[in-house]
Amino acid sequence: MQCDITNNSQMNIDELSPLIDDLASHVQGVMDINSLPAITLQEDADNADVILGKTAHYDPQNMVVTVYVT
Repeated sequence: MQCDITNNSQMNIDELSPLIDDLASHVQGVMDINSLPAITLQEDADNADVILGKTAHYDPQNMVVTVYVT
């Protein structure tokens, strides 16, 4: 199953996208999840400047995982 991936970054995800799909499919099978959350790749320069800045977060109401890629 393919993930819904939104790329809000300058990063080229052509090679990364199939890996995300493989990981999500594996997690879905292992954890018996019916539907996968959407994934957003997000740049955030301010967050990147913080030594212990966020790496990701999950919004359960909208079923979106945001991954900070900066």
